[in-house]
Amino acid sequence: MEKKILNYLNQVKSDESLVICSIVHQSGSVPRKDYPIMVVTDSGDALGTIGGGKLEYNVITTAKSVFLENRPILLHHLMTGKDVLGDSGICGGEVSVLIEPFSSQSHLVFLKAAAMAKTQSLWISTIIRQDESNLSVNWEVQSTFSDFDSIVVDSKDRLLKSFSKRDNIVIEVYRHLPAISRLHIFGAGHVGMALAELAHFLDYSVNVYDDRSALLTEARYPKVENRVVGTISDLLKTIELRPSDAIIVTTRNHAQDMEIMRRLVADKFGYLGLVSSRRKWALIRRALENEGVPTGVLQSIYAPTGLDIGADTVPEIALSIMSEIVHHQKHAKPSKASLILKREGKGSVS
Repeated sequence: MEKKILNYLNQVKSDESLVICSIVHQSGSVPRKDYPIMVVTDSGDALGTIGGGKLEYNVITTAKSVFLENRPILLHHLMTGKDVLGDSGICGGEVSVLIEPFSSQSHLVFLKAAAMAKTQSLWISTIIRQDESNLSVNWEVQSTFSDFDSIVVDSKDRLLKSFSKRDNIVIEVYRHLPAISRLHIFGAGHVGMALAELAHFLDYSVNVYDDRSALLTEARYPKVENRVVGTISDLLKTIELRPSDAIIVTTRNHAQDMEIMRRLVADKFGYLGLVSSRRKWALIRRALENEGVPTGVLQSIYAPTGLDIGADTVPEIALSIMSEIVHHQKHAKPSKASLILKREGKGSVS
């Protein structure tokens, strides 16, 4: 579930006139594999997307009936059209979409999910039971799911964290919601600002640290969670990291980079990247090795950080870095581009 959807449902009232549209089952080739959720207002506006095109048009149209009748509908949509100029989907698959009125019961679920997601991952389950004359829906939040160990990767080697099971009358959907992704940026210069903007767009909670108050301002960083100004030594004393956090070090000088890296390698982190040249990283790595930092820890650091996309401009560098962070979180291992960076010593950032 997208962060903006969860935030929106967390802020509205329980009696708000909304319809929740969620893909609950799918087979074959479909636009999205993550069982997305979309919200439709009584004016017909949609927040989020479940795949676009004819599918989304049909769902929004059906939502009007749900508003009028105040009961859930299970819509089955085929995308087996053969005419590329027609208006039917041609992906080849089919989806089932639950279209239901926003209720006090689902509101409590989203409130609970939003609160839990601040610090931990969770599962949101949706159980749909359909008999001849009735469609019942039950939403629940679970901190764990016992069968998850048997569902690890999909056909593209991505971590599979949402899935659906179906029999004749019951559909069970389990959506995994990770803890809100956090990005810590050390350095409020040009790269830091571009990273913060892109990361916010990607639903990250962004924290920026610098000792220059003139740079770390609300005007330059309007959408970050925290702007923390102070000396590097003071900042390093106060920062609290989670094992899932992503960290980018992009300060204005090598001494600060070294001080930060020395402190961070002692912590558990999801992704640690250094904006650097190959030579700079070689020197910092050698210094850390001499201080006794284990080789395995040093090998887990992305330096130079970013996928090798040939980035030159600041926005391109930010795209390169965020692409690698997203890949790391989706796959829990370096991309082929990242492996090339490490093996051949090439970097998209210098």
